[in-house]
Amino acid sequence: MRRWPAAVLPLPLLLGCPDGGFDARGTEAAVTFDWRIEGSAADATACASAAAARARLVVRLRGGDWRDPDLEWPCDAGAVETPAVFATATLDFALELVDAAGTVVAWSPWKRHTVAPGDNPLGTFDLAGALPPPDASLDVAWTVGGAPADATTCASLGAETVALDWRIGAYPGPSWSWPCDGGAGRVERGLRSGREIDLRLRLLDADGFTLAASPRTSWYLATLEPGDNGLPAFDFPAAEERGPLAVVLSWAAGVEEPVAYGTCEEVGVAAFRYALRDEAGSTVDAAPAGAPLACTGYFSWPALAFGRYTLEVEGFESSSGGAPSWRAECWGLAVETGAPDSYLCRVPRLP
Repeated sequence: MRRWPAAVLPLPLLLGCPDGGFDARGTEAAVTFDWRIEGSAADATACASAAAARARLVVRLRGGDWRDPDLEWPCDAGAVETPAVFATATLDFALELVDAAGTVVAWSPWKRHTVAPGDNPLGTFDLAGALPPPDASLDVAWTVGGAPADATTCASLGAETVALDWRIGAYPGPSWSWPCDGGAGRVERGLRSGREIDLRLRLLDADGFTLAASPRTSWYLATLEPGDNGLPAFDFPAAEERGPLAVVLSWAAGVEEPVAYGTCEEVGVAAFRYALRDEAGSTVDAAPAGAPLACTGYFSWPALAFGRYTLEVEGFESSSGGAPSWRAECWGLAVETGAPDSYLCRVPRLP
């Protein structure tokens, strides 16, 4: 990723970028649902057995997960009706239980629902608790543009390693990685049988930047058996299926309408953090851990795999960070033949 101060951008670029979309927060729609823990009513006994203190609704739109303190309830509530905090959209919902320290101790499968103005029943979330020890091995293989992954095909993309990501429901597990030119990898007794697992491979360069993912816009769903398991080979896009992406950030000067937007210097943004995610929610690029970066008004990625991306941004008034004063999720950033290569992302100031 390359960054330049917004002040040095040519005016036509600032004015000519299509807008990226924003998240599904709104005031039109509410949802109602209930939950059970391993098939039992979510009462005080079941919650204590799961070491669960609170239930938290997780909302996913175009790859980005939304967890909000206003969408949490006591574990033993068992059923809730949310406030009208959603815009009309097709969303994926999951419920997770967290302990007093905020650690996820149980989770549900995802439910997809198109919410409309008014109340929207989601039905029952059945949460699964702590998992048994890993008992499944997995062999994975990959190709590049349909060709075997070797030193030549991997070098054509600048690829060094391949990482296997996995999750059960909303819970992500640790990744494994292997050299790209090996074309295959094995997880030895590192996964669990009997439950649906989402799997995905990412192609990484020497700096850990995600060059491509397979599947491109989703996850591969599998239920593993105890012992050895194998999957069809995953294919990464070839070099010609890549393109540039640039994003201009415009920061809100206030919260009262009409809101003016400007550069970091004009509105007082000292620092920021960001994460770029693909359509399946995998992180393609992100700010390093630790103190936030000095504020900027421009991002550029020279060669991303074709697809659509979401940029998550937080801005801070202090260079050391703290609580964010600005936040946005700009989605629908397309990298494909014929798509614009520059987008404008307006970052609202938080109330």
